[in-house]
Amino acid sequence: MKSSKRIIATLVLLSSLLLVILSAIQPTSAISNHSSDGISEWQPQTKISSSTHGARKPVIRSSPVSNHILLIYDQWKDASGDNRAPYYSLSTDGGTTWPSGQSIVNATGTSSQQAVGLLDYNDTAFAFWIEVSATNYSLVYSQRPVNGNWSAATIILTKLKTEGLLLDPNVTVDSNNTIHLVWSLQELSTGTDIYYSYRPEAGAWHSPIRISSPISPGVNPGSYDPAVAIANNGDLHIVWQEEALGGNDEIRYSAGTISGTQFIPNTGWDYVKLSAADYNNTILPLINIAGSKMEIAYTHYKNQNQQRIIWGSCILPCTGFGPNDFAPITNFVDVNGSDPFGLVADLA
Repeated sequence: MKSSKRIIATLVLLSSLLLVILSAIQPTSAISNHSSDGISEWQPQTKISSSTHGARKPVIRSSPVSNHILLIYDQWKDASGDNRAPYYSLSTDGGTTWPSGQSIVNATGTSSQQAVGLLDYNDTAFAFWIEVSATNYSLVYSQRPVNGNWSAATIILTKLKTEGLLLDPNVTVDSNNTIHLVWSLQELSTGTDIYYSYRPEAGAWHSPIRISSPISPGVNPGSYDPAVAIANNGDLHIVWQEEALGGNDEIRYSAGTISGTQFIPNTGWDYVKLSAADYNNTILPLINIAGSKMEIAYTHYKNQNQQRIIWGSCILPCTGFGPNDFAPITNFVDVNGSDPFGLVADLA
């Protein structure tokens, strides 16, 4: 199950505050914030987006070195929903105030979709998105230094529409200021896999490296919505949504290192299933590593109207970590299946 309409609420847990971002087909992208001390009241929502046509898919990331917080989202340029541009807002006071959203790029003749971003150890903002033209899908990025302007969009990878498509970028940065990027690549002839690349500070992007494995010999893989985190020892940890035999989706996980042009899984940590067997559909996984603690969350999509968030954690190297280490952290949420939309968690 791969749905393009899926996000209505994102919960982001930061070290000092809890943020709730609301985004839907309505022309709003709004933020409320709340102190993690459990004493302060929720502040009124702040509207950030300005389009009369819509704003959705908000992604929020905190700075590793300051109280800056970056919000990236897709803003619709017309009522179709297929013509979008990446927008951002940057809070410099820990989320207390937010300026109105501004365009990162606004190219003509293309649609910029599925924007994500981060702040690195220099507080440089990075945004990544899928650029869709009449003939191509391209994975592109832009960067903005503190108090500077966004750079021109730079292509990391491009694919002809006759060959396949690119989707689902996700990104993180490690303490060496190396950026780690994952995405889904669908080859029309072979199926969809997870790919990875990295860029050292001020360096060039490494050639794409395939991460996910086929479901079974002779069956096209269907791997979507990856998320990536880096451990203190440099190991790469990736989760993704796998289209299993029979049509349901499950959560898969691999951990390992990069050697040249290959991903080398750690022993026992290649293509590990993390979702419970009795969950009919599990989607949209997320991963976060803080110190030695790894956390993973995903959505249990029981049906179009009932969804809940599942969460689990372990202390690295997480020996024996599996489906039994996860539990619901929300009840089933009764969503309006006529839209449709989905319940999505976020970790930071």
